[in-house]
Amino acid sequence: MGLEIREVIDDQEREECFKIRRKIFVESMGLFFQSDIDEYDFNRKTIHIIAKFEGRAVGTVRIIDEGNGIFRGSRLSVLSSAPPLTGFKLVRYAVKKVEEVGGRVFRAFVLPELDGFFRRCGWVPAGETMYAGRRHIIMIAKMK
Repeated sequence: MGLEIREVIDDQEREECFKIRRKIFVESMGLFFQSDIDEYDFNRKTIHIIAKFEGRAVGTVRIIDEGNGIFRGSRLSVLSSAPPLTGFKLVRYAVKKVEEVGGRVFRAFVLPELDGFFRRCGWVPAGETMYAGRRHIIMIAKMK
């Protein structure tokens, strides 16, 4: 059993994603105070993606449908116990999913320290914004 990346299938898996996100965004980075869960997490248009390695959840990302063919990737989180390239594979899966549902634009707000990672994933910078009290770079995925 290797690395499996797919859409979340039930509430239990979504909770596993929330736990990973808490470890990364609340405990490690301090980007959020108690929780990073927001209104998008329970929106029926949001797609939650999970990475599992040997049956254990090790990473996640979500896709938010902003309407008119515009999608936003957010909350990319990968545990240190994940195998190499898990983050890259999560991003690649998310891009393919947005393409499958007819997305025209797929963007993400990323911390400056992740700019290089997203560039290696084939994304391009498109400006800056403030998010959660910190400067983020707006990155755009190259779509087919």
